Amino acid sequence: MFDVSPARPFAASRPNPCPLAALLERGARAAAAAGVAGRVRFVAADIFDAGSLPPEATVLFLYMLPAALTRLSPALDAFLTGAPRRAVIAVSFPLPPPLDRWLVHAHAAREQGFYVYAPSPASRLRLP
Repeated sequence: MFDVSPARPFAASRPNPCPLAALLERGARAAAAAGVAGRVRFVAADIFDAGSLPPEATVLFLYMLPAALTRLSPALDAFLTGAPRRAVIAVSFPLPPPLDRWLVHAHAAREQGFYVYAPSPASRLRLP
């Protein structure tokens, strides 16, 4: 999990109904309840800075509007180029070109689609 709000002026103008610490704790509890606490880690970082992405991260799950995905494109490209077994899952909106070259699966649903991006056939996810 990445916190993008502290450095964003629009976020500072309104109260945050769910503080970051509470979200991190909630994620940790959910992971423990699912039995995967030793396999996941929740961090706070500026996702728009490619250097802040955890080097051991293998999957980024994004639920962002197209403008944010476009702004994030350089960091996502660096992430996908950095290791063969990484993936990005974008919900609702596809990644903009030239990141569409990484697309390995698209599921368009009326309510909510998702798009999976990966750098190599070895990392491609098997989806129905």
